[in-house]
Amino acid sequence: MKRSKYLVAILIAMLFIPLQVLAAGGITTNKSVVNVVEGSSSSFTIKATNAAGKITISSSDTSIATVNKSSTWIENESINVSVKGKKVGTTTVKVVVDAATFDKEEIKKTYTIKVNVTEPKSANNNLSSLKVTPGNINFKPGDTNYTVVVENDVDEVIITAKASSDDAKVTGTGTKKLAVYDNEFKVVVTAENGSKKTYTINVNRKDNRSSNNTLKTLTVSKGKIDFEPNKTDYTITVPNEITSIEVKATPADTKSKVEIIGNNKELVVGENIITIKVTA
Repeated sequence: MKRSKYLVAILIAMLFIPLQVLAAGGITTNKSVVNVVEGSSSSFTIKATNAAGKITISSSDTSIATVNKSSTWIENESINVSVKGKKVGTTTVKVVVDAATFDKEEIKKTYTIKVNVTEPKSANNNLSSLKVTPGNINFKPGDTNYTVVVENDVDEVIITAKASSDDAKVTGTGTKKLAVYDNEFKVVVTAENGSKKTYTINVNRKDNRSSNNTLKTLTVSKGKIDFEPNKTDYTITVPNEITSIEVKATPADTKSKVEIIGNNKELVVGENIITIKVTA
């Protein structure tokens, strides 16, 4: 009986022996290509999983791109390596690994990462030309606000514009319908780098009221006047005994307003100025 008890005790003890299993180890990079803009920086990551050791990082051409780390120790962690673009071109960054896994497996490996350095995107969001047809704009690249006046019979205009940079995009052009009075249109220029500039055009369409401010007839009760619609200055000579004169003026457009201003009822000896004001 004692023998059986000992056997049971040994079996129970064996059930509590711990087992340790390590995951596979290694050192990797997350990119094989890095694209970076000249004058700016990008990055890639080196990750050690259940491993530790030395890594050496170098750029093949530091005139094109540089890295912010050269030699460092890594142990079961991730580190970021910054790559700065110095000038447009292509080079490589090498990552030399001299390490081992936690299972004592040696790691000797070289990663080669291609680096492309490109030109910065253009910030030019200017226009080189801006036109309204029909209409007239005194365009200047630095001015972003314009006013155009058109007649009432113009019910639409065509807005055309060209960007200074071939890489920029222009929106807001084309045929535009007009209401009477103010019509605001915006032309937006988006540069290659995404920056925007807005040009605002206010097209003022006149109403259908006449702009005719001429006279149809002009007569005086004393003296003689040779009236011509486009002539605005007249001189009349009357005898001394004439102390007043009646002036009659008929507008060419019946909707126009005529005002007679001056001394025509009590004439004095010498010059008497009488003004006929016609408002369309």
